Amino acid sequence: MRIAVIGAGWSGLAIAQVLRDCGMQVSCYEHLDDVGGTWHRSLAYAGLKTDVPLYRCEFYNFPYPDRDRNRMERISAAQMFDYCQQYARDRDLYPLISFNTSVKSLHYSTETKTCYLDLILEDGSSSTVGPFDFVVSTQFNAPRLPKFTGQEQFSGQILHSNDVKETVVADAIANAKKVVLLGGSKAATDIAYYLTQQGCPFTWLMRSPYWFANYNKAFYDLKTKKLAPYYLRYLHYLGMLAPLPSEWRLRVWRWVGLLHTPGTPQDDFTKFHLGWVDEEQIETLATQTHQVYDNISRLKQNSIVLDNGSEIPCDLLVCATGCNPLEPPIALFVDGEPIAYENITSVYRSSIIPEVPCLCFTGYFHLGVGPINGYHRAGWILRHLENPPSVEKMKAIADTESDDRPFFQKGPAAFDSSQNFLDRVRKAWLPFIEDGFLTRKDAQQFLKQLNVDFKLAPFSTVESFIESRRKPLCGIKN
Repeated sequence: MRIAVIGAGWSGLAIAQVLRDCGMQVSCYEHLDDVGGTWHRSLAYAGLKTDVPLYRCEFYNFPYPDRDRNRMERISAAQMFDYCQQYARDRDLYPLISFNTSVKSLHYSTETKTCYLDLILEDGSSSTVGPFDFVVSTQFNAPRLPKFTGQEQFSGQILHSNDVKETVVADAIANAKKVVLLGGSKAATDIAYYLTQQGCPFTWLMRSPYWFANYNKAFYDLKTKKLAPYYLRYLHYLGMLAPLPSEWRLRVWRWVGLLHTPGTPQDDFTKFHLGWVDEEQIETLATQTHQVYDNISRLKQNSIVLDNGSEIPCDLLVCATGCNPLEPPIALFVDGEPIAYENITSVYRSSIIPEVPCLCFTGYFHLGVGPINGYHRAGWILRHLENPPSVEKMKAIADTESDDRPFFQKGPAAFDSSQNFLDRVRKAWLPFIEDGFLTRKDAQQFLKQLNVDFKLAPFSTVESFIESRRKPLCGIKN
């Protein structure tokens, strides 16, 4: 089959390799000039590291090349970018990828059950490629910048967190800029820590502080250089499985020290997206940052006006306001008729719009962590292609999974604050168990190995399925 993969980050690379090794004709399109996605130098913000240990960020069957590296510690964005490049070279994936190439639109024919892609090339010219039997969109990191009332009169600079590079911080320090950091998420926390380390004064503005899992208590104590106690690791694992309201589980985690916050503790446990922050970071941010809890009402020429009427002087507004998997979205056409994203409420397995059955989105729900998510996704795609449900069946199933909100306005499951992350994961994994893609034992074993044994291994049933379909490839390492 002819497969197009959009994006060459963690998931895109893993999916491209598995599908290619299982006999598919794979073409990959990446709008950046190299692999890496989030970790690419153009997207990585100052101070960005993996927020989990290295062992959770490795490609399957491709351990991090530095064997002396402590796999319980984190690595920088630059190191992860280099690792992605090494993986792509080792697995001979570069010949499959067209760089500096954006996908503008997809045209699906119900008669031929194939589609074509309209591309925008590096020089701005257009090209149409295809036909493809299936397209996988792994896009996941399009910056989301809010629009503010009075923005046109603001004389300062507004940047998304992705654009905060070392040079931006150095310029802010050199020119004594009044910096305001907006948001309480993991990216905001990372940037706040970096600004503090660099001695750059700033005001940290957020609705309320997020909760973060305690790196020292769940993984590795960075002070004593020892693994987290077994009982805490096991409590963390049980919290992922326990059939209890998420608030109860998170309160237990907080009670035993598995959960902490860099701000004033609050009881809103929807502000938890499974981010990890170590104890030194929490202590630094709690004691050395000026935090303000409110919303932006409007912007003035040299300041930000809050809902409570107070003003904060500002020359540089940094918006750690998340990312969209699709921005701008790929224009969709079925038999020449456009499909409007804002009208779509039902998406099969959070992946496929039934009316566009040739296109799979992977950014709205994860079947694992790190690159292993791409491996699992590739297995699901293979299984789907071997026995695709009818459009009617996919629509019927998608309707049962819908909550009547426009699907593509909700954002990825991991970053939808309307419901706690743990609840969304449990709810979203259940259909994959019910339709036989994985078993409860698979899920339990995966989570136990991940959180207690500190091993990252794929679902056993998925691994067996993929291995049974691999083709012998001369000169290619599997």
